[in-house]
Amino acid sequence: MQDAKKYEEAIPYFSKASELGDANAMGMLCLAYQVGSGVEENLFTAINWCEDSFNTSNDKVVKNIISSVLGDIYFEQNNFKSAKKWYLESLDNLEKQSEKSDEANKIANKYFDAKHYTTSSYWYKVAVDNGNKDAMFRLAYSYNARKI
Repeated sequence: MQDAKKYEEAIPYFSKASELGDANAMGMLCLAYQVGSGVEENLFTAINWCEDSFNTSNDKVVKNIISSVLGDIYFEQNNFKSAKKWYLESLDNLEKQSEKSDEANKIANKYFDAKHYTTSSYWYKVAVDNGNKDAMFRLAYSYNARKI
């Protein structure tokens, strides 16, 4: 309960910093609205703050985090076209091949667990192309179990 109060106290400062163009503050508001920390949960507002943060920031790490969050929000809303767009943005903002393979594998597992096997195979192939051995196994398993 005390943590919720701290978030409530932080929101006006994040809001003011966002008005002044701070991409990190916009990202924090995105996360706050996504899960309802210090504010009422509102995915529409979360998406707007995420997109503002993404478009304002020049930092690849911030862009990676925000695009991944946007992908997750759209995924949870079953808007898979938008989720894919933002997940691809997330991968584009990663420097190392190992990071790309891990992120693609994480996305593939999310689709697999949701029983979207064809889409999961797409993401496993992206991970495989970046050298992810876990994705190689999961892709082979999917073919073997006739999931795809």
